[in-house]
Amino acid sequence: MSNVINDQYPLGPGGSYGVATCIVAENLAFENTKGVGKDPLAFPESFCPFLRMTKVENTQAQRLHVVIFAPEGFVLDPKTPLVCDYMGSELFFYVNFKQNTVDPTSKQCFVIHADFTVEFSAKLKRKKIFVIPVHGDPEEGEATKVTVEDEGEV
Repeated sequence: MSNVINDQYPLGPGGSYGVATCIVAENLAFENTKGVGKDPLAFPESFCPFLRMTKVENTQAQRLHVVIFAPEGFVLDPKTPLVCDYMGSELFFYVNFKQNTVDPTSKQCFVIHADFTVEFSAKLKRKKIFVIPVHGDPEEGEATKVTVEDEGEV
């Protein structure tokens, strides 16, 4: 079952960096095949983001695609679901989760599309983007980094 959480989340101060949307697929069941073969995607690790950066053809604006698996019972924090901080040569993209309940046997998949403005996209060339899921204990969790090149997809 898929579910659009919210139409748009503003990114940056007053939405000046762009907007994001999020779709959630719930009640996903995976067979735990760790130890069988070397397929790292057989059982997705919770809160480990997968990233892809593309350009929107007609505008040349950047679009960041983020996929994060989480145990059933986690939701985006209603107070600050997505936060973008731009500092020097780095953009920090925080995905803030809140825990309602936890069902470790079922997972859900958060698919986030962050559409940056044309103006802000120009600032992202050759910059490092860190996507950081925040879900409780600050010592736990994963961060993933991507560097935006001049042309094409990353």
